[in-house]
Amino acid sequence: MMFIDSQTYLTDDILCKVDNFERTFVFNQGKNTFVESIGINEVNLTEIQFSSTHILGYQGTDEILINRVSGSLFITNKDGSVSEGKCELLDKTKF
Repeated sequence: MMFIDSQTYLTDDILCKVDNFERTFVFNQGKNTFVESIGINEVNLTEIQFSSTHILGYQGTDEILINRVSGSLFITNKDGSVSEGKCELLDKTKF
C-alpha cells in the first residue's frame, strides 16, 4: 500500500492588496513552493523560508514577507524601500 502525505498537495491561495494592486500568491508548504500568479503566468519565488507565522521568498531583488497570523505583507526593494499591504487566505472554491 502506498502512503500519500496529504500535506504535499495542500496549497494556500493568498490574495494581497498593496499599492492599490491585487497580487495573488500560491504557497505549498509540503512542496516548498511559493508562486505569484500574474495573469496566466506563474513566477516562482526563490530562497523560500517559512515558519508557523511567516512566509518569505524573493522575486528578483524584491523580498516578499507575509505574516501568516496578521495577514500583513511587506515587500522590500533592493534600495530598502518597503511597500506594505494586507493579505487574506482564500478558500479552495474556484470560479
